[in-house]
Amino acid sequence: MARFIKVETQSAARPMQLIAIDDIGGAIATHAGTTSTLVVTMKTRATAGTYTITVTAPIGGATGFVANDRIASMLQAFNDARLANPGGYASTLNPPLTTPQAPVAQGAAPATGRGPQGQSAITQPAVYNVFLDCVFAA
Repeated sequence: MARFIKVETQSAARPMQLIAIDDIGGAIATHAGTTSTLVVTMKTRATAGTYTITVTAPIGGATGFVANDRIASMLQAFNDARLANPGGYASTLNPPLTTPQAPVAQGAAPATGRGPQGQSAITQPAVYNVFLDCVFAA
């Protein structure tokens, strides 16, 4: 496990934050309207406080995802970052997926929609959200 989680944001004041993994006490994700929020609570006296990480725009696209799916996406991204990069210094928290990639629909013939060497052709690349901000409050 890495020592820090790196959060890159659109904020000019805080384009990047490092969160010490050993000091994390817990995390709670919420969703309201078109904003998902992840609150990371620190557990030690030296780092007591919370980091609030926000993502705007619906996670998973405008349709097909409910608030619980968006909350689960935020928590999954956070937990993936906590466990990534064993022995490393920093692990990047990747924003949740907004729109999944769309491969060419497969037809009746096995070769339909297949690219060279059996690769699937993609009609739409995956689109990820961008974290709006990551604010620390003591």
